[in-house]
Amino acid sequence: MRAQLGAASLGSLARRESEAVPPRAPLLGAALRPLAPPHVDSSLLPPYATLRELDALLARHPDAAESRPNKLIAALEAFVGANDKPASSPNFLTGAADDVTAVCPLLQAVLHVGGESGERLCELTLRLLKVLSRKEANRLALSSGTMGALCATLATPPSERAACEACNVLLNLCYEPAAVASALRHGALRQLLPMLHVGGAELRATAAGAVQSIAYQKAGREAANDEGASLALLPLLAATDDRVAARAVGALHNLSSDARVLVALREAGAVAPLVRLLRANAPGPCASAAGALQNLAREPLARDELAQLGGAVPLTDLLFANDEGCRQCAVGALLNLIGPDLGEETDANGKRVLFKRTLGMALALGELHARTAPDAPADISWLRPQDARAGAKNTPGDEGRPAHSSGAHASMPSAAARPGGVA
Repeated sequence: MRAQLGAASLGSLARRESEAVPPRAPLLGAALRPLAPPHVDSSLLPPYATLRELDALLARHPDAAESRPNKLIAALEAFVGANDKPASSPNFLTGAADDVTAVCPLLQAVLHVGGESGERLCELTLRLLKVLSRKEANRLALSSGTMGALCATLATPPSERAACEACNVLLNLCYEPAAVASALRHGALRQLLPMLHVGGAELRATAAGAVQSIAYQKAGREAANDEGASLALLPLLAATDDRVAARAVGALHNLSSDARVLVALREAGAVAPLVRLLRANAPGPCASAAGALQNLAREPLARDELAQLGGAVPLTDLLFANDEGCRQCAVGALLNLIGPDLGEETDANGKRVLFKRTLGMALALGELHARTAPDAPADISWLRPQDARAGAKNTPGDEGRPAHSSGAHASMPSAAARPGGVA
């Protein structure tokens, strides 16, 4: 019987090192250039760039999952082995759409195969779908054909590894709004949220990444917040595993653009760990923390807490990072933190105009750094202030300010709020 996804049962599953592909550079990075045009003759593509061999096996033996599991495992291993890493995947680099007609029913079929063969088939099929779902041209077809079986797999995964791979597939598919709507209809969130607190770090990271992908869309983040996702993610901000913390803060960046959860997040203690993450050694978590703080700073008491914790100091440091996402989110957070004390946002308000010009000058210096040091390391450890400076405090503001006072803007999901590239 398949393991039910609960703290007891999943916790007892064997902990295996995940083969999930690490994310590409934060903020999506530079897209990999296809080696061939989207409508290239498939016969000219390199081996394993297409599904020809797998399709041929399924055409001869539609019940291959039951009747010829070893042959199906071999065919899946050949395709996945050649395409597991996006940077060297012949399938991904061609940019060509795949005919996924034959593989869409495959996940549903392998769910009914028991034993070690069934477990292996499930993991390999999910890795196959992960590879295919990296391409936009494939995602809608895969979503309509596999979402039900994917959510069923999330509900009763045969292994923790399979659960991780199912999360990766869902992360990729939910780059498309229609896939998010389908995932919500099939109850994906009810399966994902328990995974945030069971199993190993890889499962918690991939589950948080899937939530982040769903929450990129307005309907997704509202549904996720209705299910309590924001508060469920909050403990993961303190995770010792960097992947878990990065995905958790990315998801909270998206979810916190829903104003309904701002008070609950502040009352649950979200501000302090987000301020700590402003000093992370990677631009992705820093940008996400700044974006989440921009959102929280729309709420007066959260704004005051952010000021008392000295949040303006690391936010100002991020203005000079050689990462555009960090700079943009830091500007938004500083505007929401300091802007309301400067009065109305009009050209006649000299203080506010001067403040915005000062931010603009800082941004220009950050852009200059990025352009003159394009090969600088991706981390921003060079920004770390001295300990004494880190303890600086700012003057709290007026607690009577309205939650959406002039100049307080939401950090809406943008490229900076994606889960760091497809899995």
